[in-house]
Amino acid sequence: MATGKRKKDTESQETEPVDNPTVKQTKYWKKMPSTVDGMLGGLGSLDPIDCKGSMTFINMIIPVETRKRFRVLDVGAGIGRVTKHVLIPAGFGSVDLLDSSERFLQDAKTFVGSSALKNTYCTTMDKFSFEAAPWDLIWVQWVAIYLPDKEFVTFFKKAADALVTKYSNLFSLSCTVNLTEQRSPCICSS
Repeated sequence: MATGKRKKDTESQETEPVDNPTVKQTKYWKKMPSTVDGMLGGLGSLDPIDCKGSMTFINMIIPVETRKRFRVLDVGAGIGRVTKHVLIPAGFGSVDLLDSSERFLQDAKTFVGSSALKNTYCTTMDKFSFEAAPWDLIWVQWVAIYLPDKEFVTFFKKAADALVTKYSNLFSLSCTVNLTEQRSPCICSS
């Protein structure tokens, strides 16, 4: 656990260590606009490439004819970028969003603009209880970088228990490799 000076969070009246990764990420995301560019940290131009790769990944492993009945949890959803550009177009019939920002979740309702968007859960990954389980698919992208190893493993164990079938816990990690060089960005799903 982080050891640092403690700072009082005026919204929750809880005390968190200043060097706690959750505190740092909350501060960062409070500054970001509710846009695709904001969700991608200023790299909004990667959205089409990322979404195409995610769609290809889904098409390789989940038959189209089964998706309509799927209930999906989009973790670290922000404004619902992946939900709007990947999960709903892929044919998933019901999508829930998990994010730590109430502002992003509120903006997601307008941004996504689909009746397939069902529920929103405002909490961090490490505090999410999975009480509303089961889901057929749990989609985790980008946000996984914010969890320390131990919490990451704990989250995925809970996620596995929250699934209807055990093969449906997908971890899609999209990453860029040194965009300042003349090489192409590396987008990977695993």
